[in-house]
Amino acid sequence: MMTTAGGDDAGRRGAAGDPAHPGQVIDRYLDHVGRERGLARNSVLAYRRDLRRYREYLAARNLDALGAVDAVQIADFAAALRTGDAEHPPLAPASVARMLVAVRSLHRFAVREGDVEADVSLPVRAPLPPRRPPRALTVEQVAAVLAAAGLAARQDAAFPIGTSRAGATPAGEPLAGEPLVGNPLVGEMSAAPAGEARSGRAGGGPTPVVAPAGPPAGAKVPAGPDPSGLARRLRTAALLELLYGTGARISEAVGLDLDDLDLERSVVRLRARRGRVRAVPLSHGTVTALERYLRRGRPLLAGSGPEVTRGPGAAVFVSRRGTRLSRQSAWSVLRAAADAAGVDGASPHVLRHSFAAHLLDGGADVRVVQELLGHASVSTTQIYTLVTPDATVDLPVDGPPRRPETGPPAPGA
Repeated sequence: MMTTAGGDDAGRRGAAGDPAHPGQVIDRYLDHVGRERGLARNSVLAYRRDLRRYREYLAARNLDALGAVDAVQIADFAAALRTGDAEHPPLAPASVARMLVAVRSLHRFAVREGDVEADVSLPVRAPLPPRRPPRALTVEQVAAVLAAAGLAARQDAAFPIGTSRAGATPAGEPLAGEPLVGNPLVGEMSAAPAGEARSGRAGGGPTPVVAPAGPPAGAKVPAGPDPSGLARRLRTAALLELLYGTGARISEAVGLDLDDLDLERSVVRLRARRGRVRAVPLSHGTVTALERYLRRGRPLLAGSGPEVTRGPGAAVFVSRRGTRLSRQSAWSVLRAAADAAGVDGASPHVLRHSFAAHLLDGGADVRVVQELLGHASVSTTQIYTLVTPDATVDLPVDGPPRRPETGPPAPGA
C-alpha cells in the first residue's frame, strides 16, 4: 500500500465531491486559467482535452484523489501516451510533452490551492521532440495559392469588380488577390526599430474602417449568377492575403473588427492571446484585396445579418449568413484555394510559418519578425532560421521577400 508523509492511502482518497478529487481540481484549474489567467478559449479547450485523458488514466487505476498520485505514476502516464492502447493511438513526443505541460501545471495549481502538500510532477521530464523546422511553403507555392484565390474572385463578369470580360483593370488599379507574393516589409522592416513595428503609427491606434452598408431591404442585387458567391471569393482573396501578408494566426484574422483596420495608413491591429495587441504593417496587395472585399463583397454577405456585422465591434470577415466567419470556415476556404492551386500541406499556420521564413530569408532582423509574429521570446522565432525556402530574390517590387537594399516602392511605382 502506498503511503505519504501526510497520512495513509485511505486518508488521501476521496469521493467525487471531495475538493481533492481529480475531477474537482481539474474543473477549478480550468476555471482559473480561463477566468484569472485569461487564456484564449481554444487554449482552455486544449487543456480540457489533455486533462480529461489524465483523469481517465487515474480513474482506471482507482486513484480518486490527487494526493494519491506520485511521480512514478505520472511517468507511467507519459509512457502510456507514447505506446498507446486499444482506444488511443501512440502519440508523438511533442504531443506527450504538451500533455505533460498540462499535467504539471495542474499539480502546481493543486499545491498552491492546498489540495496536496507537494508537487510530485517536478521530477517528471517530457520527452524531447526532435528539433525540426516548421513547415513552410515556397514562394512559388504561396504565389499559386494567392493567384488561385484572386482568379476565383475575378471570374464573374456579371458582377464587375473593376475588371472587363478580358480581365483588364483600369490603369493603376491592381487586381484583388494578384500574386503580390510574400511580404513587402523586408526592406522596410529589416532595419526598423522594434518599437516602430509595434506602434503602427504615431498618435494612437488605427483609424476605424467604415464598411459600406449592406443593400437596403428589398433592394435588387446586380443581375448575374450568384453575386454572393463572388462576394465569398472576394472574402477568400482578402483573408488569404491577410494571413500571409501579416503572419496572423487564424483566430486573430477571424477575430478582426472593422476598427482594427487602418487601410489609409496600411496597418492592422492584431489581438493575440492573453490580451496582447500588436500593430502590423499591411502590404499593398493586402490593402487592395481588403478594400475590394469591404467595398463590394462584405455588404452582400452582411446584408440584414445580426449586429456583429454593423456598428462597434463589427466583424471584418463575415459568413454567408451574416455572422462572424468561424475558424473552421476560414480553414476550409484556404484548403479549397490550395486544392485549386495544386499545393499540398497548406494551412493557416503554414502561411504564418511561410511569412516568417520568407522574411528572415529575405534579410529581415529576427527581432523585428518576433514583434510582427507576437512571440514573447525571440527563441521561438529563431526556429524559422532552420527553414530555407526557395527563390526569394528577383521578385517584383510589390512582392517580397525583397532584398533589404531595394527599400519600399517609390511613390507612383
